[in-house]
Amino acid sequence: MLMRVFNLESMALATEELWFVEWEFGGPPWSTAARRNFTKCSPHLSADKIKTPTLVITNELDFRVPVDQGLQLFTALRRNSVPAEALVFPDEGHWVLAALNSKRWHEAVFNWMKQYLR
Repeated sequence: MLMRVFNLESMALATEELWFVEWEFGGPPWSTAARRNFTKCSPHLSADKIKTPTLVITNELDFRVPVDQGLQLFTALRRNSVPAEALVFPDEGHWVLAALNSKRWHEAVFNWMKQYLR
């Protein structure tokens, strides 16, 4: 898992892409249309249904999908006793670009798959 939105409501005013909410959800976050769509579409409202072991990867310098989105997912999974690990890159933005970080990313993903995709 990488760079995914988990809570549309908290994401709405935290992203650098402020146009996105109005375009995708029918208005600013406080509008009736947007709130209706948040309720219908936001993964955090269905967190109790997630049972799949999940590797959450998030980057602290990501202003498009803020780091708290991944941390909220990780916390929800752990609270629901779903196997989960979090890998946070403090020096990466929306993409993992540094060579050593990329190596760490790939190692984490391959190790996770080796463990859970048997």
